[in-house]
Amino acid sequence: MMDRRGFRYPLAPLQKMTQWDANNLRQELARLAAEERKRHAVVSQSEQAYQMATVAVREQSMAGVLDAARHSLWLRHLDQLDGVLAQANKALAEVSSRKQEVVDLLAERHRYLKGLEAHRAELLQQFAKEQSAKEAVQLDETWLVANRNKGN
Repeated sequence: MMDRRGFRYPLAPLQKMTQWDANNLRQELARLAAEERKRHAVVSQSEQAYQMATVAVREQSMAGVLDAARHSLWLRHLDQLDGVLAQANKALAEVSSRKQEVVDLLAERHRYLKGLEAHRAELLQQFAKEQSAKEAVQLDETWLVANRNKGN
């Protein structure tokens, strides 16, 4: 086990800031994932409402109870439902796009942190070698002094 006393990683503040940034991105990713689930539900509900209205128009048309005024009302209603569905799909696409951006940023931060961790490990190993070399020199000097005193 190497002695880490005295080791100071010069990029520790950068590493800590990057870790904080990654933590914030994880929180944003969780928020966006929840928002994406909500948007999926809205799209699903909008699709279902549009399909139900389409079936109702078709059934009334086939039954012969759909006059021109009702037909016009149904078409406006279907147009409105189509607009709602388009908005829901657009909102879902925006959230999904932002979520992917955050995933990409988080992956980048993760790679950067891994690089910093590898760099820190290299510097720590180098520090340990330097400490071992210093200790060896001190031991040699102590041994030389001790043997010089024995010879006198």
